[in-house]
Amino acid sequence: MISWSKCAHLPPWWTSMSGEVLAHLQQALPNEAAGLVMARSDYIFFYKLPVLATRVAFQLTPDHVLKLGTRLAENGEVILSTVHSHPNGRLGMSALDGSLAWWSNDHLLVSFDLVTTSHVISFYKSQLL
Repeated sequence: MISWSKCAHLPPWWTSMSGEVLAHLQQALPNEAAGLVMARSDYIFFYKLPVLATRVAFQLTPDHVLKLGTRLAENGEVILSTVHSHPNGRLGMSALDGSLAWWSNDHLLVSFDLVTTSHVISFYKSQLL
């Protein structure tokens, strides 16, 4: 079971990569999209995940999960946070989002309202119970 806690503030890395993250998530609309905030030494960057997505869910192929694991090991990279979107305007983490807790304890969610074209950005911490 996963417990989600909404944070009062966005993470410090958000300021430097907000444009890149939002552009990636908006490009996928009306479907969900995902990415990872990763670090190598003192360099933090956004990694766009190639996902199979619908309006309510996304998934990585097993092949890409293996490639990502290899990349992390070979390059000494770590995952700081997951990033994904809810294009249906849903605020808060869904039951399907629980699998993200295996990747990181930090999660950035962008909820889009496709009618008004507005969005809400939220940051969550997860805990496996």
